[in-house]
Amino acid sequence: MLQSVLIFPDARSAIISGEHVLLGQKVGRLRLVKVAESEVVLLKPNSTITSSAQLNDPNVTIAVQIGSSQEATAPSFFPKAKFKSLENQAAIQDVVTGRSDAYILSEFNIKPIKDANPGVSVLKAPPVFVDYNTWFMPLNDTKAQLWITNWLSYQISHGTLQTQWDKWIGNDARALGLQTIPIVDSWTASAVTLGQKS
Repeated sequence: MLQSVLIFPDARSAIISGEHVLLGQKVGRLRLVKVAESEVVLLKPNSTITSSAQLNDPNVTIAVQIGSSQEATAPSFFPKAKFKSLENQAAIQDVVTGRSDAYILSEFNIKPIKDANPGVSVLKAPPVFVDYNTWFMPLNDTKAQLWITNWLSYQISHGTLQTQWDKWIGNDARALGLQTIPIVDSWTASAVTLGQKS
């Protein structure tokens, strides 16, 4: 899944690469395609942290991946905490060994890390924040913009993106007690809701 900004020579390459684009937003005359990413907390073994509020403490050390959105954003949410900017594997090991109290990372990555390190736990709380990863399409490429918009609308309205989200991320995240939301078509969701009996 998109972990940070990915650059493709064209939209077709992004789709062929297997990256699932979940949400599109028009920004002026530029097409910006975004993927929602919930940021969750991996806790060291035997951690006593039970809420996100406890992370904002001068005695708490939080690992973040160097160069990531978590590195840029997390200090504004937890200004009292100490931060360590590390490469992904080093951050994981820092939490596994207890040198850091927590690691803020994307929900995309949590299951394989938890499977490989059963001693760590996941903070069972709403995401600490949600980031949007993006990719920009060429300016004035109306054909590509319309094609992507139509493709996304079709995939969303037919439940394809919801099914893929659940298959690759959602089911595992929910099994770990995390909140995760697939992309659904609001019109279809409303129509289904209106058709249900109370």
